[in-house]
Amino acid sequence: MKIYKLNKKTAFTLMEIGLSLLIISILLMLSIPLITKQMKKTEEYNYYLAYKTVEKIGSQIVAFGDPEGDIPSVVYYDMNELSPLVMRDFIAEKTNALKSIFIPKAYAQKTSEIVAFPSYEYDYMRVCLGNPNVVKDYDIYAGNTWTLDEVQNTLNQKFCDLYSQDMITKHFKCNKASLTYQTIYDLLKTTTYNASEYCSWLATQCGGTADYKVIDIAEQTYETNQAAYGQCRVMINDPDKNAPIVNLTENSNTENAKTLECEDYGYVGMTNTASGPNIACVCDNSHPLAALNNSKVCCAAPESALLSPYAKKNGLCVYCSFGAYNEKTEACCPAHSYYSESAGHCVCAEGYAPDVVSAPTACSRNASSCPAGSHLEDNVCKSNSPIISAERFCKLLAYNWNVSTSNCSNFTKKDNIYYNAELFNKITASSTPYLSSKAVVGAFNNVEPNIIFSNGLKLWILGDKSASIAGLSFNPDDYEPDVNTCYVTTDASPTCGAPKFYSKIDDKCFAIVQGNGSLKLGDARNCSASVDFADLIHQFEGYSYLQDPRTYAVNGFTVFVDITGSKDDDADGGGGTMWKDVFPFFISANGHVYPAYPMNAAKAKAPDGEGGEGGKTYDSASLYQGGNSSLLSTDVFYYDIVNGKRKKISVYSSIPYARAMCFSMELSAFTPYCQNIGSKFRKGKLYDSVDKFVYSEDNPCWKHKCFVHIKRKVKFL
Repeated sequence: MKIYKLNKKTAFTLMEIGLSLLIISILLMLSIPLITKQMKKTEEYNYYLAYKTVEKIGSQIVAFGDPEGDIPSVVYYDMNELSPLVMRDFIAEKTNALKSIFIPKAYAQKTSEIVAFPSYEYDYMRVCLGNPNVVKDYDIYAGNTWTLDEVQNTLNQKFCDLYSQDMITKHFKCNKASLTYQTIYDLLKTTTYNASEYCSWLATQCGGTADYKVIDIAEQTYETNQAAYGQCRVMINDPDKNAPIVNLTENSNTENAKTLECEDYGYVGMTNTASGPNIACVCDNSHPLAALNNSKVCCAAPESALLSPYAKKNGLCVYCSFGAYNEKTEACCPAHSYYSESAGHCVCAEGYAPDVVSAPTACSRNASSCPAGSHLEDNVCKSNSPIISAERFCKLLAYNWNVSTSNCSNFTKKDNIYYNAELFNKITASSTPYLSSKAVVGAFNNVEPNIIFSNGLKLWILGDKSASIAGLSFNPDDYEPDVNTCYVTTDASPTCGAPKFYSKIDDKCFAIVQGNGSLKLGDARNCSASVDFADLIHQFEGYSYLQDPRTYAVNGFTVFVDITGSKDDDADGGGGTMWKDVFPFFISANGHVYPAYPMNAAKAKAPDGEGGEGGKTYDSASLYQGGNSSLLSTDVFYYDIVNGKRKKISVYSSIPYARAMCFSMELSAFTPYCQNIGSKFRKGKLYDSVDKFVYSEDNPCWKHKCFVHIKRKVKFL
């Protein structure tokens, strides 16, 4: 029988291919909207990140003013071009910096006392044990050798009964297995060691260090038959910085101890309050304060309550500022300094410079002692003058911020001010209005940014500080970069008059190039650090002074930020274009940051053909609207007392930042920034201008102090 092998199919049928394509098409159809939405979320987060970056610049650079003086140059490393040697040093520098943050220096070890006894107690013990070789080096009989008979004539048998096994165990040995009671007993009975020699021997046996010093009782003016004696202390290292100094009363538990005074146990300025066979030494009435560095010494009250008592090795008291006692020199640290255990010497407090770093005898105040936003002048902290120069602003930003590269020398002089001429010419090319919704495509692509941050954001600075920022408190129509821009004159400051303005707080005369129209500033007062409107309040009736441009002008800098960095610099794709991936921000001198928006653009839900360029309509959820976009979602609220409790009252929720600043009255409603945000309905009523709504009963912020909070965005949600 013949067997024929059947042919097997190795390809897909047209039906199977069709089904596969259909499935793929459906998946693409479903995934494209998701991908598009995610890309939009990423753009939203980038815009939020740009705002938060600029906000910190405003609060940490601009608001602090100009510290004046030279700004150190910044060195940037190209990791691809570093030689191995430089790379090694660079990595070591960064590693040490990280170590100082995450692994701070350990505190210096403190020593604790494990054995302590006075020299006469050591001699008494040897005498009572029958040791004929008793030598007392420090006492009224200094230099003489006590014979056994001489001492025994002084001491009676009752006294010697105190020097029992318990006394030897607690006073003349440490807790070490090799040092048994019998070993110490035999040694004390026969040794020729004086107290100092025995102290050193015991320290070696216990693994510690010997601290033997002379206590001169005569210097303390105590009535005693002993002018001086030796004090032995055996110390061991204690890793606990805060370990207390061991009090010898814990080791003094002998029978009939009441027959001895506190000074017999090495205490100074104390009296025994215990009865029976115990001893409990406390500060006596004449010496009410315990020394901070030695619990066995009590001191008299200091002349000033600002001083603290410290004990020298000889028991004398020294009065210093808290923490300012030098343990090595046994003297007080100089004024404005403290003793550092880790350094081993006095260290000047922050803001003060030492005359000698290793051992300062004086600490003088330096500029760093002044808080941020001020500087030292005639030994007095004075507020910094405002930053006027764009170049200074750029250099301060580059020096104090985490940036990759910077270029602060591309500003062009025009009369008395400096501005980024290349940037301004590019964004206003072909007669394009400044900050117009009809932006020049790719205008920023070939203009070198002033700052490139480490996170990739690029930043351009338009020019010197403006007394009234165009697009915020000054209408950008027909704007020229020198209009309302501040500069300092050489006039005798107190005599300069309008339109110049003398600022008392800055002691400088400011001037501006005045603009035209209703928004013209009457003088240059808005250039100063703190603007005074008292004369305007008296000049106008009621609240009409609020409509004077000087009262609502916001001064500061205009910057542009590329929120995508270098990812979208292709002009053919629209990269480097304002309102697409580059957005303006206004940084005011008070630290606030206001994201700009195109004032001539269509407003939210505007009908086709109304507003915008060419009748184009833009939704408020588009980044195109910038600060007037709901993507920078903001809440407005105030606090009130409800049923006896403080309660947060929400006024406006998830509204654009520009509207939140205007409705909350954080920004004057008379500014162009507020006047162009669009119509406002409230309780069914349409107001024909924003200021009429803001300053009305329909706006809760008219009666309450409102606060603004920007909702935090998460990158991929």
